[in-house]
Amino acid sequence: MVTLIASQFTELLTSEDLTEEVLDSIKEKVDEVLKNPDLKMSDRAAMVEGVKVVMRDYVSKECSSPTSPKYQQYSAEAKKALEMINKK
Repeated sequence: MVTLIASQFTELLTSEDLTEEVLDSIKEKVDEVLKNPDLKMSDRAAMVEGVKVVMRDYVSKECSSPTSPKYQQYSAEAKKALEMINKK
């Protein structure tokens, strides 16, 4: 079951519903997927594309400009995500 925790993507990090437990659960699931030895390069490429789509279709549209603090914050997190995805 999917539960919305924010009305906009860029409100996720400040949502009261994004608890430490939720964050820990997400991190564990992501680590499990990325550490899977059978993870294909095409799967990693799809994840990279997903991060780019989120930045383009949500973060860019919800922030006033690429120089806004909120955009910069999400951009930094996106870079971390890309680094995690691309680690082998």
